[in-house]
Amino acid sequence: QATEKNDLLDIWSGFEIYLCHAALGNSQEASQSLESIKNRFRDYAQTYLELSLDYANAGCWEDAIKVLTVSGTSLSQEEREYPLLDYNLGYYHQQQGDHEQALEHYRRASGRSPDYCFPFRLESIRILEAAIEANPEDAMARYYLGNLLFEMQPERAITLWEEASEMGSDFPTLYRNLGWAYYKIRQDIPGAIMHYEKAVALDNKDQRLLYELDLVYADGRVSPEKRLKMLQDNHQAIADNNVSDALSREVMLLVQLGQYDEALEVANNNYFRQWEGVSKAYSSYVDAHLLRGWDSFQQGRVQEALEDYLAALVYPANMMVAEPYRGGRSAEVHYFIGTAYEKLGDLEEAMDHYREAATKRQHQGLSEIHFYKALALKKLEKNEEAGDIFQGLISLGRKRLQNPEEDFFAKFGEKQTADDQKADAYFLVGLGYLGQGENMSAQQEFTEAVKLNVNHIWAAALLSQIKTGTAITLLE
Repeated sequence: QATEKNDLLDIWSGFEIYLCHAALGNSQEASQSLESIKNRFRDYAQTYLELSLDYANAGCWEDAIKVLTVSGTSLSQEEREYPLLDYNLGYYHQQQGDHEQALEHYRRASGRSPDYCFPFRLESIRILEAAIEANPEDAMARYYLGNLLFEMQPERAITLWEEASEMGSDFPTLYRNLGWAYYKIRQDIPGAIMHYEKAVALDNKDQRLLYELDLVYADGRVSPEKRLKMLQDNHQAIADNNVSDALSREVMLLVQLGQYDEALEVANNNYFRQWEGVSKAYSSYVDAHLLRGWDSFQQGRVQEALEDYLAALVYPANMMVAEPYRGGRSAEVHYFIGTAYEKLGDLEEAMDHYREAATKRQHQGLSEIHFYKALALKKLEKNEEAGDIFQGLISLGRKRLQNPEEDFFAKFGEKQTADDQKADAYFLVGLGYLGQGENMSAQQEFTEAVKLNVNHIWAAALLSQIKTGTAITLLE
C-alpha cells in the first residue's frame, strides 16, 4: 500500500493489494481494488499483458493467469478479443501442466481477429512457438511469429508465413508480408508480384496494398498502362482514404502517360493529406502543368502555356503544402514562365522571372533544379556561372554512379532502389550535357535513365524531344 501511495504508476503493487484482499476474504476491499485496477489499466490489453509477464518471468504462473482472468471481466469487448491475451493464457496453463486448458486458449486465440495485433515482446517468441507445437494447425500463430521475427530473422519469418499460406490462410496481410519480403529480402520481383496480387484480390479496399503493388510493378517493368488501370479500377478505395500514397501514384502515372487533363482533375478534386516528408502528389501537379504548358508552347499556344506555368506556382489548399524554405521547384517554374513571357514579347517580365529563377534560395548541393538556375543565368548573360553549374551536374552524376549516396529516407521504408538512384545520376549528367549543347551525349544519358526508371517523367520528356529532332524549346 505504501508503494502504491508513492507511485500510482506501479500497477504491480495495486494488483498485489487485490490478491491480498482476495486471499483474506475481504470481498469489498478486493472489489474496490479491482475497480482501481480497471481505472488505472485504461481498458488497454497491453497493460494486462505486461503485468502478467512480470509474474510469468518470476515463475508465478497462477498469478499471471489471474491477471489475464481479471482482464476478461475488466476490458471492453474489443480489447478482450486481442489474440495475445489467449496465447499468453494458453502458455501459462501449459507451464502448469494443464494442456487441455492451454490448447483451448491457443485455439481461441487462433480464431481471433488479427486486426491491429502485432507481437513485439521477446517473451512472445517462446509463447507462439509453444502454441504452434501444441496446435500444429494454427496458421495465425505462424503469421504472428513471422511478424515478430522478420526484422532480425527474415528468412525464418518467410518460412513461417509460407507455412501459414500452405495451410490455406486467406488473410490479405499475410500475402502482403510475403510480397514485401520477396521484394526487399529475396529481390524476387515475380514472386513479390504474385503475393501482392493475391493480397489485393483478397482486399482491394486497402490503399497501402495497392500502393505497394504499384511500387513492385514499377520495379518489375510492368507497363504504366497496366499499373494505371489497376489503380483506376480501385480509384474510389484510394480516394476515400486518409493516406494518399496510392492516389499520388495514380496522378503520377496519368502525367507519365501524357494524360495531363485527367491528372489535374484527380489532383484538383481530392484531398492529399500530408504526412512528414510527403509531397509526391504536389510534384506530379507541377509536372502536369509544366508539361501541358510545354506542349502548348511548342504548338504556338503560348498564352495557354503561360497560364499553365503560372498555375504551377500555386500551392493548392487541397494538397496541404506551402513553398519550402529553400524554394522547392519554384526556380524551375519561374524559368518556364520567363520563356513564355519572352515568346510573348514581354522582355521586362521575362527578365524578372529569370532573375527569380537564378536567385531563388536552394540547397547548397547541386540538384536538377540548378539546371534551370543555370538556364536562367544564361538568359541573364552570366554564361561562365551557368557553365560551372552544367559541368558540376555532369561531375556530380558521374560521382553518384560510382558511389551512390546513402538514402536518408531509407529508415522510413521509402528507400530508393539502386536502379532509381542510378537513373537520377544519369539524368543529372544528361542535364549537364544538354545545358552545354551536347544533345547526343544528353540523349545517351537520358536513355539510360529511362531504362532504369520508367517513371522518370522528365528524362523521358527530354529524350523524346531530342529523338524527334524537335527544338529543345527550354534552351531557346
